[in-house]
Amino acid sequence: GINCSGGTEITVTSTAGPDIIGNAITLNGAGATAGFRASVMPNSDGYVYTWSVADPDIATISATTGRNVTVTAQKMGTTTVTVKAGQFSKSITVNVTGTLTPTATGATLTGSGQNYTVKWTPNYTNNQATMTLSVSSAPANGNAKITWNISGAPGITFSGGATTVENSTSVTVVATNGGSPVVTVTNNLGYTVTITFDAVQGPSGISINGVRPY
Repeated sequence: GINCSGGTEITVTSTAGPDIIGNAITLNGAGATAGFRASVMPNSDGYVYTWSVADPDIATISATTGRNVTVTAQKMGTTTVTVKAGQFSKSITVNVTGTLTPTATGATLTGSGQNYTVKWTPNYTNNQATMTLSVSSAPANGNAKITWNISGAPGITFSGGATTVENSTSVTVVATNGGSPVVTVTNNLGYTVTITFDAVQGPSGISINGVRPY
């Protein structure tokens, strides 16, 4: 028969990918993987191991039974992978991370993390001025789907008057009037950056609040 005696605890170790540190592991971006192996200590024989994941939108597991599973990151966030064997249970926190870094051409961009500020002095020609925003993801698979949105200033949009642009790592910002727009950009890892414009002058040299800056 099955002998489940002699166990005192269950442990989970990493067999591939990043190490498990303090019952947690970090995977850098969608598609990153880690191998987990569960063991009832000191005697693993005779136990049936079952696995579950709290949020499969963030990470998935390759199997629900057996001592070994592969965890695959799906999008940025935090979830928990749990293994049970007999009366024992062990949970590992899985953190899926990444970065999304913006740059600006024709303007000055400052900030870090998920919040940035743009200072832009437009050079109008025929009552229109342009500048460019770009982003890069780490890992690079975050660039697979980039979505941009702009709001807060009707006179400042993307090319063609668009307020949303998808599947592009760069956008052209077009000003026909002053304002203080806010741009958000999200990648397919679920990471979002907010870019806030300081008051942008209109073609007359007047800012949105009607005060001439010079």
